[in-house]
Amino acid sequence: MARTVLTGPFVVAGNLNPTQLQDPDVGPCLTFQGDGIIDPRLVGTIDANPSRPIYGLFDNKTLTLVDGQPTASAAANLFTYSASTVVPAGGTLAPTPVNGGTQSIAVSTNIPLEVFPPGPSATVVTVPATLDFGFTTGSITAGTASLTIPAGAYRFFKKGQALLLAGAGGSSSTPLLTTVAATPAFGATTVLLNNNAGTTTVSQPIGTADPSLFAAPNPPTGNPNLTNVGAWPWIQAGCMALWDPTQAMGRVLRVVSSSASDTAFTVIVRGWDMYGVPMTEAIAVTAAGTTYGKKAWKYVNTISLTHAGGATTIGTITLGTGDVFGIPIKSDFFEYMSIFWNGALQTANTGWLVADSTTPATQTTGDTRGTIQLGVNGGGTGYTTSPTGSIRLAIFMALPAYNALNATNLNYTTMYGVLQNAS
Repeated sequence: MARTVLTGPFVVAGNLNPTQLQDPDVGPCLTFQGDGIIDPRLVGTIDANPSRPIYGLFDNKTLTLVDGQPTASAAANLFTYSASTVVPAGGTLAPTPVNGGTQSIAVSTNIPLEVFPPGPSATVVTVPATLDFGFTTGSITAGTASLTIPAGAYRFFKKGQALLLAGAGGSSSTPLLTTVAATPAFGATTVLLNNNAGTTTVSQPIGTADPSLFAAPNPPTGNPNLTNVGAWPWIQAGCMALWDPTQAMGRVLRVVSSSASDTAFTVIVRGWDMYGVPMTEAIAVTAAGTTYGKKAWKYVNTISLTHAGGATTIGTITLGTGDVFGIPIKSDFFEYMSIFWNGALQTANTGWLVADSTTPATQTTGDTRGTIQLGVNGGGTGYTTSPTGSIRLAIFMALPAYNALNATNLNYTTMYGVLQNAS
């Protein structure tokens, strides 16, 4: 393809007002691998010889990766193996769904997930446990379509937006799939939906669903087609979908063993990361107490136990969450990171862990994109304040030139890390 050199300035205009929008594809511009700034010293060489490159500097984009208020971690908010559980001879206890038992703001049950990569023939699975789901919370009464939201959350909603309301479906353990009937006014604390809630919920998570998979008409109204519609942590912007940092919370797990006899166990966890990529982790429990995993989880499906030797009866073993959170883009250098926690920019690399580039990734290697520990529950040294559900975490990264320019559809490890282990 011949190169095109034009002189500016350029103005790209559009109108996203839903009542005046003429072109549904209008939105921000996307450019392959970013942008650059021409080296002014060498402007005169442009097209002097078309076989020579046009020189410039890579314009490092500061990406907003995470923006949210992570919930407090808990030692047993996912699953419990009771003290009477017998691990059979041969050393393996069959995988058991992790459902947490109760819908909570930290763990949402039966959220449908659109497995990566998204597309016109999406694969959607129902996940027993989703961690820190959604972009805000809300309350709704069964049989009504008026959703009460926190102050300031109105800015996240717009007419036609597809939503999943945790615990507001046909039962308290299933979500309500619906759409926004009207864009809320400035400062509003209620949002009108196109469907009534099946159950009453109080301050439960709300996330977006894939709008392209709804039945006609578009934007969807009335009862949507519930087939193959999953959670979708993106922002629709015309014909584009942009990563939503308010739904980008993934975190490590912790295993607590209550008995001194519970040694040499391995907990095998299976599920998906924040993008919906399948992953598996083996967390080795070598002694009574707390053991932390290394990988940042978003969707947890099953847990199983393995051990060496014959049948054995275990003490209480619980699976819960920690204070270590995943970075959505491969983090190779702390110096490219800007992390705000508890109202302050964190200038020390305390708690930051570089992306694990072991190839291929295994069940025991670290997170393929890197992590940051916020509080004391993580196995390392984190920042002094642990998550409470009301403290904001914001993670930004200036994307290094190497990471951006070497990422392609055939090999994107420099931006997104090596492929997750899913064995």
